[in-house]
Amino acid sequence: MRHPDPAIRRCLRVLAAVHELHKLGYQRLRIAPEMSPAGTSWRCGITPVTNIRHDHGALASDLARLTVHYSSGMSNEYFGWSDARHDNARDIAAKLVARFPEVIEAARGRDWAYVGWYAEMLGIAERGHLPVAYADWYEEPGRRWLPTTAGFESGLPMPPPGEAGPQPGGSPTRIHGPSVAISEPVLLIRISRLYRPGMSAEALYEATRGVWVLGVRRERARFAFAVFDEVVREVYEIEDWHPAGSTPYATRTSEDVSRRGRWEFTGRVAPANVRERYLGRSLAGTWEQGAANPVTYVNC
Repeated sequence: MRHPDPAIRRCLRVLAAVHELHKLGYQRLRIAPEMSPAGTSWRCGITPVTNIRHDHGALASDLARLTVHYSSGMSNEYFGWSDARHDNARDIAAKLVARFPEVIEAARGRDWAYVGWYAEMLGIAERGHLPVAYADWYEEPGRRWLPTTAGFESGLPMPPPGEAGPQPGGSPTRIHGPSVAISEPVLLIRISRLYRPGMSAEALYEATRGVWVLGVRRERARFAFAVFDEVVREVYEIEDWHPAGSTPYATRTSEDVSRRGRWEFTGRVAPANVRERYLGRSLAGTWEQGAANPVTYVNC
């Protein structure tokens, strides 16, 4: 049945295009769906299972690698294409094969378990309930169901695990410095959505300092750790807290940071004796399997 909202129909067309690719033999192609920080756009990364985390079957390990990106903010210019405004799902699938051959070819092969899950997901999505693996949630979602735009209790089981990241009973596939115990009051801030290898110091700071759903416990934190892939990428000393979007940013847009009820901090790189203790160190084991809340209090 045709959904009455054209924005939902366009998102469904993208999901259906992936289904078409599954039928063509690219069953190892996955989706990594999320909501924008402002909560106004649904986003979907399309990537091979080798780039999907083992501990969460709908989260990408590295959104900058082997991933094609769609946002509902693109409207019917799918993936930024100006020649796809009137395309159906099969047309979009054909363009994905032609224009992103490295991504699509990496997904060639069978994955019947995921294709079965995907068919169930499409049935739920066609009711207007789009899948969401990551968002700036007010509370941690459970691990029984994959959330949708309708809420946490979606009735949609979690997808089968991917092949990237921590392996069961072993170490992460990417080895960094040894794990470290934290003695100071700290906020661990996972910046998976905004982190990019080689990003500037300013962009890293601005990705870390806002904007977050936090309670009064934030006032007890002295330091904030920028965390990506369970490794501390930078350590900041928190100087003050402000309502989200009330202090200037150089690398992020006003739409991205102006969020009612959220918070951002201003600060500076931590003193050397603190920074050197934690920078580059592993935080493996800090989060339970599948945990998606980006902020964690330690000693606060």
